Amino acid sequence: RNSLGDGSNERAAAERIAETADDLYQTVRGLLYELRPAALDSLGLVGAIQSLCESWEERSAVSCALLPSGNLSDLGEDANIAVYRIVQESLSNVMKHAHASHVRIRLACRTAGDDVEVTIEDDGTGHDASGFRAGLGWMGMKERASMLSGELSIGPSTLRGLMVHCRFPRPAGQPST
Repeated sequence: RNSLGDGSNERAAAERIAETADDLYQTVRGLLYELRPAALDSLGLVGAIQSLCESWEERSAVSCALLPSGNLSDLGEDANIAVYRIVQESLSNVMKHAHASHVRIRLACRTAGDDVEVTIEDDGTGHDASGFRAGLGWMGMKERASMLSGELSIGPSTLRGLMVHCRFPRPAGQPST
């Protein structure tokens, strides 16, 4: 027994520690939830991006068309998260810089070659591809593509704005049919 007597200080300290640990757990859980979009679990990749487009369209008042083609199911969690975040960052950049009235997102996985391609195009005037300066969002998108053994590029859009294009091989062990 310690010199403090009944141990009430120790109990109070233990309760504070338990409370702090629970708060920390809830914080980490919330951060992990934000890192992995819940919509991917409930809607799949195409559904989650469609939902993202619809909510972005409401906030930005910019038309957003999603054009999926091929087999985009079963790409795996890492690829799904990377594609979702690349689209999300591209839409954020369109809203901040492009002054666009239309965005077109193409998601495709051809059976020949098994490449997955993501193309986000706008008709805006916010950036000239030749004068583009890479920021943290751009570096994050390039890193996500690189983690999938892919590449990310930026260039002029067929819509006369800017185009972000990502291509990566279908992840190993993920069937194309």
